[in-house]
Amino acid sequence: MKMNSIVFKMMLPLVITSVVVVGMTLVITQTYLRTVIEDIFVNQQVHHLKKIYNLKMENILSKTEQNGLTIANSQTIKKFVESSDAKNGKISDEMKKKLFDMKQLYHLDTIYIAEKSSRNYFNENGFVQVVNTSHKDNQWFLNTLKSKKRFLINADSDITGSLHIWSDAVIGEVNNPIGLAGCGVNIGNIYKMALEDFNKNSADVMILESSNMIEGISNNPKLSHVSLFKSNLPADKISSILSAQKNHQNLVKYRLKNEDRYVLLIPVTKLDWTIVIDFSKEKFLSSLDGVYDRIIIGGIILLILILIIGSWILTYLLSRPLTRISQAVSKFDLVSDFDATEFKNMGYEVDMICNAFKSSSKILRKTVDKHKYNEELLRNIINAAEDMIFFKDEELRYIGCNSAYEKWSLKTLDQIVGKTDQELYPLDIANLHIKIDKMVMKQNKTIITEEKFEKEDGSFVILQVKKSPFYDQDGNLKGLVVVARDMTLIKNMEHDL
Repeated sequence: MKMNSIVFKMMLPLVITSVVVVGMTLVITQTYLRTVIEDIFVNQQVHHLKKIYNLKMENILSKTEQNGLTIANSQTIKKFVESSDAKNGKISDEMKKKLFDMKQLYHLDTIYIAEKSSRNYFNENGFVQVVNTSHKDNQWFLNTLKSKKRFLINADSDITGSLHIWSDAVIGEVNNPIGLAGCGVNIGNIYKMALEDFNKNSADVMILESSNMIEGISNNPKLSHVSLFKSNLPADKISSILSAQKNHQNLVKYRLKNEDRYVLLIPVTKLDWTIVIDFSKEKFLSSLDGVYDRIIIGGIILLILILIIGSWILTYLLSRPLTRISQAVSKFDLVSDFDATEFKNMGYEVDMICNAFKSSSKILRKTVDKHKYNEELLRNIINAAEDMIFFKDEELRYIGCNSAYEKWSLKTLDQIVGKTDQELYPLDIANLHIKIDKMVMKQNKTIITEEKFEKEDGSFVILQVKKSPFYDQDGNLKGLVVVARDMTLIKNMEHDL
């Protein structure tokens, strides 16, 4: 490592700073920042867990929706609903077996069919009942029929006594349904799923409806279908839940019997639910197998301080020479050599950058001059041709032409480049050009055609048009080149002969 290099100038102060920072961090983290780090870490972990639960619920909902639609779209089930058996409350053994097989295949807890007019309700065991639409538990029947949607997804625990997600789908047309079919999935294990990453002895899970009615709770089933406000839950816990809802927060801290606790709210929008997880801060941190202690010892603060101090040093040592280099490079105009004399003694790496750019600038200038010469030579050759020559890209936009085509089209190169045939020619002629162009690119071969144009004085011009695809150096199709020759005189002579 050279003594005047930027790396050497950076390393010495960084090493000294790191030693000082490590010592200070061990002291500071154990005194002033302990609580801050705990809260930050809890927030990070809970945010991660919230994403996981959302994905799990989304997966359950998606599967239930798809299964409900699959059942409703079954042609066998549709034929049954249209039959007189369905209207008379009868179901064949074959149909029952079909429902049973679908229930097993999709791992469903419940599967059903309901005929619209008779409201006869069937499952894999046969006829169950006539749906009484006046009963509150059966409002789903009318709600689904009136929704004008392919299916509805909902959840309850009233009918089965345990938490279920239901998918009710329309059989037939949405505007003219002939019945309903769907399924129910038991999600009673949602408590286990939500508690698996927390200390189960110090946490509980509660399901709230949008009206704050408790749909279910892990540690006190008697509170199911009781309003949050009428429950015997601690007042501080209820207050923290309401505060989180009001302020649209997902995580709120509160105290209960001299213990710091959190409530985590995970909304399940499709079900109009909120999963509320209440857990102890201390027990949650202790369940992380020493991660908390290692972080407090100095990891996070040490990293932050090193980044701050290191960034300042890097800015001071690197920004000054690099800013000057960028200013010099921005003035480089490919006319004169890049001058590196003003960057002397600014560091070994800066000298290398300047010398490399100086050498590159010479090569670049020669290359540019060579390309300019070749480009001008190619243009002169093309313009010397009496035939009209023009090029199109893959999207059939003009990318160039020779002077013969400019003269014939009565347009300049700037007026032609970037345009399509539809912007330059009448619609019928443009469509013919586009059709042939696409054939050339699709068939990957040259196509020769004759085109006849009528001039303003009523005379006609006959062109022989040769269209060929062209490629880049890797063999990829990049467009087509067109050569058009005026054949009017020859054709007239042929006609006279």
